[in-house]
Amino acid sequence: MQKRCTITVTGRSIPFIKRGVLRDLQTALQMPEYSELSKSVDKYNIHERMFRLKNGSVIEFPVFTNEQDARGGKRDYLFINEADSIPYPIAHQLIIRTTENIFYDYNPSVPFWVHDKIIPRSDSQLIISDHRHNQFLTPEKHAEIENHPDDEWWRVYARGLTGNITSLCFPNWKPIHGNDWRKDVREVVFGGDFGFTSSKTAIVKIHILSNTEVVIEECFYKPESDDQIMYEVLKQWGGDENTCSYFDHNSTDKGARPQQYVQLLRQRGIAAYLAIKAGKSQQIQKIRGVQVWYTEGSTNIAAERSRYKFKTIHTSTGDEVQTNVIDEASPNHLMDAIQYGVYTHFTRNSLWI
Repeated sequence: MQKRCTITVTGRSIPFIKRGVLRDLQTALQMPEYSELSKSVDKYNIHERMFRLKNGSVIEFPVFTNEQDARGGKRDYLFINEADSIPYPIAHQLIIRTTENIFYDYNPSVPFWVHDKIIPRSDSQLIISDHRHNQFLTPEKHAEIENHPDDEWWRVYARGLTGNITSLCFPNWKPIHGNDWRKDVREVVFGGDFGFTSSKTAIVKIHILSNTEVVIEECFYKPESDDQIMYEVLKQWGGDENTCSYFDHNSTDKGARPQQYVQLLRQRGIAAYLAIKAGKSQQIQKIRGVQVWYTEGSTNIAAERSRYKFKTIHTSTGDEVQTNVIDEASPNHLMDAIQYGVYTHFTRNSLWI
């Protein structure tokens, strides 16, 4: 590398960068196989998230929230982490202010601006990597990914191929591994969907990292709807009089009404409320503006999310067109619980960006 280069590494938010690419670099600097890289570092400014190298170069980790932010500064090299989460107008401003090479990484769950504006260029190169190339994964994790039951998920995450899942309501939700993210949690709320005799009661814990990032944790998913059981689940997972829990409005087949359950939970010391409801498509579009991760143990969230889709219809010309109506075959217990919690809390507290 020539001296005095500026290398910009960016992503959608500061917590996102801290948990991802910044931590990866810090980890690499401690590994024997990267000792030469470690020796090249002069100092690290934790407040500016900037490494200064002995040859005069810098590696910076800024975040750009709008086009105006992205217009400030130039660089020699640019790396956009999870490029599918960065709006193209912001990316474009960064791209035109980069003089040398640009790198993008992403999970190709659906086509986005890289497919239209970058890959077709004669001076671009597409490199496809998947879990088989990751030497740091355990054999168990490799097997879990390789044997995932959802074909479309497997295509994207096990083979790195562009998916065709545009009908998914939440195509950009991703699993999150480990527990390092927990130190970035700003606030916690719960969401719940009352079940029937043959359908599931679902309770989720929603960890809010920022106005644009949440981690969802599955707490309960069983065909039971009893206020005592729900109270015990909420208490087990940290529910109390200071932690908001939001529940649906529909009556169960036992005759109990949500208002009754919410009142009983409040009497037991749980800050329970009825959820704010809007049209499904409105709720979904709002939540799609938030990056959602789900924990490794939330297997039912992963399963529901992979089948929670908009209904598609076929036109007279044979084309398949997506509607804004939820497919009635979509499983929705956990998806509804998540929407009740996220949509209500963000709406009540004016958190939407």
